[in-house]
Amino acid sequence: MSEPMTRPLGQYEPHPEPTAGRDVIRRQWPADGPHSAASVARAADALAELVRYCNHATRSPDTLGSAPALCTTPGGLHDAADGIGQQLARQLAHTAEEYAADADLRHDQRGESAQAAAAEAAVALRAAAVDAASLAGSIDRAHQHLAHLYHQ
Repeated sequence: MSEPMTRPLGQYEPHPEPTAGRDVIRRQWPADGPHSAASVARAADALAELVRYCNHATRSPDTLGSAPALCTTPGGLHDAADGIGQQLARQLAHTAEEYAADADLRHDQRGESAQAAAAEAAVALRAAAVDAASLAGSIDRAHQHLAHLYHQ
């Protein structure tokens, strides 16, 4: 492990390019669209791959190198979990509820109710929204503690 960078109390190592990662995503998937089922599926797949990247990258504490560098990661994780809990999972649940009311919806297994499956999916997505909000809160608490750390 390399020599950790030291900072006096109150001076934190800035993230080298705070918006670089977000800029890459915004160019590929602008928030205001265009939107399609395929673009949403690709974005969700990219999110999973970014988590996989972070999982591999953080297997060694040497990757981050210092407490101030460790502090930068939970901020993005909080934003992702908060967005899933506060909006994405709830919107997906709402869509599933709409499907549950669609008399033309069919299930690919004979004898199974498509409407019941959609309604159960909506319940599970609403539970996921609560879980994601809890995850975001825990990550935020960790971030708040890490923000005060530095190496002497």
